[in-house]
Amino acid sequence: MDFLNPEYYDIKTISPDCPNKPLLIELYKAMNEQNERLWMFFEDIDSDPGHVAMKLAFIKPRQHRASFNKRKKEAEALRAERAKEQEEDSEGYKQFLRDEGFDDLLSPQDRGHTKAQSDGYKRKGRFGGWVA
Repeated sequence: MDFLNPEYYDIKTISPDCPNKPLLIELYKAMNEQNERLWMFFEDIDSDPGHVAMKLAFIKPRQHRASFNKRKKEAEALRAERAKEQEEDSEGYKQFLRDEGFDDLLSPQDRGHTKAQSDGYKRKGRFGGWVA
């Protein structure tokens, strides 16, 4: 909506057979008065020498961008830390399976086989081990 070029309503355009014509005339007058007030308000803003037009970059202040980036970095660090902990837990569980003699539950790669050596292995059932 362009407040510097408001749309004014002409009372003369109301047809004579319009129902409730007095109410429509009153509404047109009220809208024209409001348009005039808005026009004066925005004209004062536009003619002010210190007025700076709003740009998209002003919508998100610099401090908000900085705090967002800080939170993003913290989240990435936390995600990396959790991935490292999960990898350590996984290695500990694999070592436990090796120590207890449950090597068949480990994947061929975890048993030390290369990809070429482990191509012949298949998973035995949903919870079973690996078989050649």
